[in-house]
Amino acid sequence: MSKVLSLADLPLAADDWRRGGAVVVLAAGAFDPFHVGHAQHLKAAKRAGNVLVVSVAGDGQVRASKGAGRPRQPAAHRAEVVADLRYVDAVVVSESPNVVPVIQALRPQVFAKGREYAERVTDALIAETAAMLAHDGRVVYVSGEIVSSSTAILAGV
Repeated sequence: MSKVLSLADLPLAADDWRRGGAVVVLAAGAFDPFHVGHAQHLKAAKRAGNVLVVSVAGDGQVRASKGAGRPRQPAAHRAEVVADLRYVDAVVVSESPNVVPVIQALRPQVFAKGREYAERVTDALIAETAAMLAHDGRVVYVSGEIVSSSTAILAGV
């Protein structure tokens, strides 16, 4: 069975996980290209619960947020790479400019953002935090030792 789910599949999957006593964690990103910072962030996110769902930004959203020439890999390929990680339980591709629709469908107990976002308040983060609080979830900031940027990597920085 594929770990890549549709947005419509998330509520039923989440209900099953919670019935089994799981703490569901959501993480999100473009993952274009996937790098060690992503791997460490997702491992840290998994430690915040025991089921990790990752929202991968769709192609249109990556293009809108990252600019011309992005994404370098289509969403289906990025989702497959993330889904192949042993500590990831499920992946969903989302074209939304924030992960509010994923939060509303999944109702995770925890939304794990990279620690580099702890001091960067954005409209998306405000909306995502409100969506988490609406169902008594919480936002945590976690990362591994290496915080990196795909944009910087592609720019040769």
